[in-house]
Amino acid sequence: MSWTSFFQGAGYRSAFMEEVHNLAFHGQGGFTISEVWELPVPHRRYHIKMIVKYREQQQADIDEMKGKVPMDKKQVHQPPVPKKPTYTTNIKSQ
Repeated sequence: MSWTSFFQGAGYRSAFMEEVHNLAFHGQGGFTISEVWELPVPHRRYHIKMIVKYREQQQADIDEMKGKVPMDKKQVHQPPVPKKPTYTTNIKSQ
């Protein structure tokens, strides 16, 4: 056992691994696991905070757009399709 693991407590390793995973996974390729592993704690927490802020803004924008689109649940909206076929054939039926 090293001195650092002795002083950091039992839950530190789990919390550290969760932060590494969250930043590498939710960073969408912006960080590799080895880069996140080497980041100082304040930098790691800053980037996680910024990702959370971005995701919350993204969700707020989605919710706002949902409110602007009229949703009529009784009518299904379909693309305009002509009723008659637009082709003709010269084959005679027997």
